[in-house]
Amino acid sequence: MCEFDQLARTGRLATRYAISTCWAPATPTFAYEPTRLSREVIQEQLRETKGPFRQTRFGGEAALEVQHRDRRLLFPFWKFEIRGPLALLDLLARSSHLGVLGAVDSQVFWELLAQLLEEKRYRPTDQPFTSDNLPTIFGEIYERLSALEIGDTLDLSTCGTLRADLPRALPGARLQDGYRFRSVVIRRGAVFPDMPASSTARRFTEMVEETLPWMVMVVPDR
Repeated sequence: MCEFDQLARTGRLATRYAISTCWAPATPTFAYEPTRLSREVIQEQLRETKGPFRQTRFGGEAALEVQHRDRRLLFPFWKFEIRGPLALLDLLARSSHLGVLGAVDSQVFWELLAQLLEEKRYRPTDQPFTSDNLPTIFGEIYERLSALEIGDTLDLSTCGTLRADLPRALPGARLQDGYRFRSVVIRRGAVFPDMPASSTARRFTEMVEETLPWMVMVVPDR
């Protein structure tokens, strides 16, 4: 992600694609926005929701060890490196004319939505989103989205003003220039009969700890 502009200049990637997709954006990588939540708040949230963790080595390689309930789990060492949804949105806007995010879990979805809406009240400082405060923070937008059935779609601009100037989060020559999306369409569910789906999307029905996911389609305003 962080090397997109550099790779495009070397010819390893095209400067722009018609469509870019991201299935199941990683949690917690994109579930916390560093411009909204301090490092201390994010670290505390990770300990509370994931369990105690530490950097270690396994088989001679760096790894992240997480004590989740009664199990010790090993992940890649970068698993808890937080980029935030602004980095993901920046990449979509730079790389394609249409960005599709599929099988987006609820934690990533609401943090992403907060960045796409204009009003600052959707981005409270150092206040992590929870099932208790989401209805209060997002109000009518929360109600309309929660009422969607599987397969239903919603044009976000019909229930809130889209953010006019998003800040760049990735390095590059255009870092100082803001950008916006002229269209944001949300669809409820992970798998749809009229489009391909990732293996992760097809497994959502088996994930008992996950709520029904989302699809988000964004069109950069060029």
